[in-house]
Amino acid sequence: MGCEIHNEKQNPALPQVVKSLIGRIAEEGELCGASSGSATWGHGAPLRKLSPIDLQPLTVVRSASMQDYRGIVGQAAAAFSVWRTVPAPKRGEVVRQIAEVLRRQK
Repeated sequence: MGCEIHNEKQNPALPQVVKSLIGRIAEEGELCGASSGSATWGHGAPLRKLSPIDLQPLTVVRSASMQDYRGIVGQAAAAFSVWRTVPAPKRGEVVRQIAEVLRRQK
């Protein structure tokens, strides 16, 4: 099982993000529990979550296996190899832009 993350909007408002997530959970029924930021994985044991209100099943999150974690760490190492070749001023600009988006979502 491998789930791709699809972001239709780059910076949707928080309520829209929550609605989207809830809709995705309802549609998929089972979610992958590990992510690299661009893809998700879940080949491990299922974790069943219940509503604290009425103890009804909410969703199943499939935990990551050791193979999943190795894949995620491999992707992170590859991304870092590329990131470190970007000149420092450009990296700083990317970090500044991320901070700006976070401030708007505050």
